[in-house]
Amino acid sequence: MALEDTLLRIFAGERINRIMVMLTMPEGEAIEHAMVTRSIESALRGLAMRATKTALRRKGLHRRFKKIFAVVSNDVMRIA
Repeated sequence: MALEDTLLRIFAGERINRIMVMLTMPEGEAIEHAMVTRSIESALRGLAMRATKTALRRKGLHRRFKKIFAVVSNDVMRIA
């Protein structure tokens, strides 16, 4: 996974980049360290939480629109 990868850029890229500069690691070298692994896992958890929140928000909106549509539909049927 590259530091420019979207997941790392959003959640952990800057932190990992600072660590690499601090350790004076050459660019392009493979990073194998528990701290980096934890950062990636944390980023994945954050992404999963965002996706879950978005899905729940959309589901709630869908329910509200469905109720509103039912009320309006019933009113139209009574008038007709």
